[in-house]
Amino acid sequence: MQVDVKQLENVVETALAALHYELVALDFQREHGWVLRIYIDRPEGGNVGIDDCTAASRDISTALDVADLIHVPYSLEVSSPGLDRPLRREKDFARYTGKRARLRTRDPIDGRRNFSGTLKGVEDGRVAIECDGQLFKLPLSEVAKANLEMEI
Repeated sequence: MQVDVKQLENVVETALAALHYELVALDFQREHGWVLRIYIDRPEGGNVGIDDCTAASRDISTALDVADLIHVPYSLEVSSPGLDRPLRREKDFARYTGKRARLRTRDPIDGRRNFSGTLKGVEDGRVAIECDGQLFKLPLSEVAKANLEMEI
């Protein structure tokens, strides 16, 4: 099943903006059937609850029906990003500067692919992370996966 994920993201972001939410991540994959999984957050911070997910789900479902981008039966799941929120965009890394995160790069950088430490900012397409007493500046284009780490 071929679906234009960028078009899906545009439709979802437009629906979420009207409700004052932002799109954190969107995954469309086959599991026991097709699932469109959407993670939302509040741009100003704060928790996303069940009522938020219900409202977002209703409006996203309507917007997707109108856009008619998915031509197979699918389940729509809308949830908060959780404590290990994914970091995907430059603005995510900027927003969570000073927080603990774990990143994995596509290829080794300085002999390693896994970095776990404190985000120090993002500039010129490079995310700065301090780990093991050393500052690394990783190209965002090389970051395969990044998540906040739960701080206890």
